[in-house]
Amino acid sequence: MSDAWRFAQAQVSITRFESALARHPQRLLMRCFTAQEQAFSEGRRSAAQHLAVRFAAKRATRALLGVGALVQVEVVRADSGAPSLRLHGAAAHAAGGRTVHVSLSHDADTAVALVALGPASGDLPVPSATAQRVAR
Repeated sequence: MSDAWRFAQAQVSITRFESALARHPQRLLMRCFTAQEQAFSEGRRSAAQHLAVRFAAKRATRALLGVGALVQVEVVRADSGAPSLRLHGAAAHAAGGRTVHVSLSHDADTAVALVALGPASGDLPVPSATAQRVAR
């Protein structure tokens, strides 16, 4: 298995996503989002924004892995609020134990996700002092 890091980025227009959600709410939700992701967005003032950024993460992850239905890529939140990915089915198999990291962002009309696929967690190199300063 390669120890090289790979990255993918995806953007989603929140306005277009909101329109698609209005046209086909059940079909879009069931095909793309887990029950937990749907529950997370329910009742939020900007539900479309929350779902659009998760949709971007799913698209970027699928671009990296090359397989998996969108619903097999789940965006979850730690208690701290930090996002992470939980992979299911073919997506988990394609990742093959490699680490997967995600960064989510959005502005008024664009949702963006950056996904990084790295070596298996036991194979991670020790970060350099420069990388540690950047991370802070």
